[in-house]
Amino acid sequence: MRFLIFLIFYASFAFSYEKAIIAGYTMEPGVDLTNEDMNEKNFFDTDMRNAVLESTELKKASFKRTNLSNADFTEAILDGVTIAESKCVGTLFKRSKMRRADLTRTNFKKSLFEEIDLKWADFSDSDISGARFISSSMRYVKYIKVKADKTLFDKCDLSNADFSNARLRGTIFKETIFSFTSFEYADLQNADFKNADLSGNNNFNGAVLDGAIWTNGKKCEPYSLGFCKQEGKKLYK
Repeated sequence: MRFLIFLIFYASFAFSYEKAIIAGYTMEPGVDLTNEDMNEKNFFDTDMRNAVLESTELKKASFKRTNLSNADFTEAILDGVTIAESKCVGTLFKRSKMRRADLTRTNFKKSLFEEIDLKWADFSDSDISGARFISSSMRYVKYIKVKADKTLFDKCDLSNADFSNARLRGTIFKETIFSFTSFEYADLQNADFKNADLSGNNNFNGAVLDGAIWTNGKKCEPYSLGFCKQEGKKLYK
């Protein structure tokens, strides 16, 4: 009997927490917070699938253990935001500002980041497989230990970014700038660097580049460890 009472109490608590009321709004799937001031608000453990957050002020807000799949953050201000241990599958970030954002340990599969300012953000330990990063500034971003299979970086600036120990199999870096970028011990098998700018001083120490397409359009040969091996030559740029 005591166990049954505990289960009823726990279910009631969990439901009320999911439906938390923040700044007068009930947090639930599809909630519309367009143009609202939600700076420094805490959305912990809420279900906000399909939420509309266009032009919403969310500086230093916290979305921890939150479901934000298919949410729309177009032109939202997310500087210093925390989106950690959360689910953001198919989420839209377009023309948003996300400087110094904590985006760690989160599922960003198939999300779109377009014309975003992500400088100094941290994606460490997140899954960004199949995500698209287009025409965005990502200088000094941390991608340490990310899983990014078949991710697209198109016309992005990844100068000083850190991809240490990241899994980047089949990832495409199209017309993307690298300078002082670290790929130390990253798995870059079958990645595509064709038309990327690797002219800066980048770190490929311990990186696996087997089958990767290099800037000259040719594939790196097997045993390309720390450099792209082609016809007996070691290529770093």
